[in-house]
Amino acid sequence: MIKITFPDGSVREFAKGTTAFQIAESISPRLAADSLAASVNGATVDMMRPIEEDASVKFYKWEDEEGKHAFWHTSSHLLAEALEALYPGIKFGIGPAIENGFYYDVDSPTPITEADLPKIEQKMQELSRNKEQLIRREVPKAEALKTFTEKGDQYKVELITDLQDGTISFYTNGAFTDLCRGPHIPNTGYIKALKLTSVAGAYWRGNEKNKMLTRIYGISFPKKSMLDEYLVMMEEAKKRDHRKLGKELGLFMTSDLVGKGMPMFLREMTEELERQTLSPYAALSADSRGRQRPMEPCQIRTCYQRDIDRILHSKSFRRLMHKTQVFLQPEGDHYRTRMTHTLEVVRISRTIARGLRLNEDLTEAIALGHDLGHTPFGHAGERVLNEILPGGFRHNEQSLRVVDRLEKGGEGLNLCYEVRRGILCHTGPDRAETLEGQIVRVADKIAYINHDIDDAMRGGIIYPLDIPLDISQVLGFDHGGRINTLTGDVIQASQGKGEIVQSPACGQAMARLRQFMFEAGYHNPLAKGEESKAQDMIARLFEFYQQNPDDLPPDYQDIRAREGVDRAVCDYIAGMTDNYAVAKYSEAFIPLAWSVK
Repeated sequence: MIKITFPDGSVREFAKGTTAFQIAESISPRLAADSLAASVNGATVDMMRPIEEDASVKFYKWEDEEGKHAFWHTSSHLLAEALEALYPGIKFGIGPAIENGFYYDVDSPTPITEADLPKIEQKMQELSRNKEQLIRREVPKAEALKTFTEKGDQYKVELITDLQDGTISFYTNGAFTDLCRGPHIPNTGYIKALKLTSVAGAYWRGNEKNKMLTRIYGISFPKKSMLDEYLVMMEEAKKRDHRKLGKELGLFMTSDLVGKGMPMFLREMTEELERQTLSPYAALSADSRGRQRPMEPCQIRTCYQRDIDRILHSKSFRRLMHKTQVFLQPEGDHYRTRMTHTLEVVRISRTIARGLRLNEDLTEAIALGHDLGHTPFGHAGERVLNEILPGGFRHNEQSLRVVDRLEKGGEGLNLCYEVRRGILCHTGPDRAETLEGQIVRVADKIAYINHDIDDAMRGGIIYPLDIPLDISQVLGFDHGGRINTLTGDVIQASQGKGEIVQSPACGQAMARLRQFMFEAGYHNPLAKGEESKAQDMIARLFEFYQQNPDDLPPDYQDIRAREGVDRAVCDYIAGMTDNYAVAKYSEAFIPLAWSVK
C-alpha cells in the first residue's frame, strides 16, 4: 500500500500502482471526469500514470493552467495524428502547448496552406471521437533512435540525440507515436471542439540556417460553447484592432530601416530591429511562446521589456533590499544585499548579451527575477526550509512560484515563458532553452564569487594574498580585473555557438576560486558563526505557524486551503526580509515588557 496526501492534509491509503484517475474516481466520479492532469509530489503527470510510492497529490481541471496545458498539448498530438493520415511522408518537429492553444512544426512533402485547415480539422474531429488513450512508454535511447531513423524523421532523431538515456518516453494515440515527456489528458474524447487558426513559417530550432518548417496553430476546448465564445471574442478584437486605431490616433512611427513609410508601433519597430540586428541565436520578443494568461500587447514595450517592469515594481523585488546576500546582516553600507547582487548580475548579463548580440531585454528580465524566491538570511534560511518542507525547498523553484503564484495577491506576474524558464534554470540541473537564460546562469556565478570575495576582504575574513597565485594569474588580481576577464571570456568562448560556455582555463580557475571561497569564506566561523542562530529562528517560526495557521496573513489563507498549511507557511517565511523575520520571531517568542503604574 501507498499513502496519498491531499492538499487539505488528509491521508488515504491505496494499492501500489493506483493511477491518479482511480484516486480521483474514489473521491468522486465527477472529479475524475473533470480532472485533466495531476500533480504527484510537485510534478505534473498524466491522470493514467501509476503511482508507485507515497505521494502528495492534487488534481488539475480546465480552470487550472496545468490542466489547459495538458489539454492543448494533447491536441497537438491529435493534430499530428491527423496530418500523418492526410500527408504520407510528413516529418514532425515539435508540437507544444502555448499560452493560448497549441502548434506543430512539420515538414510536409505537400505544401500545407490555410485553405487546407478545414479538412485537417475534420480529420481531427473524426479521430477525437475514437476516444484514443495517450499511452506512455519509456524507451531506451538506442531504441528511440532506431524507431525514428527507420521512419526517416530526421528532426526527431536530432532531438533524441540531445537527450540522456533513461529520460526518453513515447506517447501513442491511435496510429501515431510521438517523442514526448507529457503530460496529457486521459483520452482524445475530451477534445469536443477545436479550430486551426493559422499557418506560418518557422525555422527548425529557431535557427535561420536551418530549413523553414510549416507551423500550424490551433486551439481546442472541452465544450463547443467555449469555442463559440472564443471565436466571438476574436471577431470583437478585430473590430478594435490596435493597428487601425493607432493610425487614426497618430500613434504610429515610421522607419526607413523597416520599410520606407511603413507605419509601426514603437513595440513593433523594436521587434523588427531585433530581427535585423540580433544574432540568429537570439530569442526574439516577437517569437515568444507567450504568457500563461492572454494579455493585450503593449503599444510601446516588447513583451520582455514589459516583464522587466512587472518584476521591478513587485513587492518581492523591493524586499531583496533587506535580505542577506551571504554574510548575515552586515553592518555598514558597503556590503552586498540580495538586491545589489541582483543588480550586479543584471549588468554582467547585459554586457555578455550585448557582446554576443543576444536579447538584452530578456536577459535583464531573467536576471531581475532570478532570486525573488530567496529566503531571509540567504542560503542559511534556504537550508532550513529544505529540511522542513516535504519535497524540499529550492530558491530557484520558489522564485518561479513567486512570479507565477504569490505576487499580486495570488495572481502572479504572468511573465513570458522564456523569462519564467530562465528564472527556474538559473541554478539546478535543468538548463534554459534560450542563450539569454544560460547567460544569467553563468553571470550569477561570476557576480557572487567576486562580490563575496570583496565583502570578505572588507570584513577582514580573507586578504588579497590569500587567493592562490595560480588563480589570480588567470583571472586577475582584483575585483574589477576578475569580472572583466570572466565576462570577456564568456563572450569570446561563446561566439558562434548555440550555447553559453567558458574557456577551459577560465572555467577551471573559477571553479578553484569557488572552492577557495567555500574553505576560506563560506565556512569561516568568523563570518558564518551566527548562521546557526538564524537557522534555529527560521525553524521555530515554521513550527509556530504550523501550530497557529490562523495567524498567517489573509493572502496565505487561500494557499493554506488549496495546498496545505506547510506550503502556506513556507511561502510566508520565504518572503520575509531579515528584519521582518526577527520581528515576527520576537513577537512569537520574546515576552513583551510590562509595567505596573
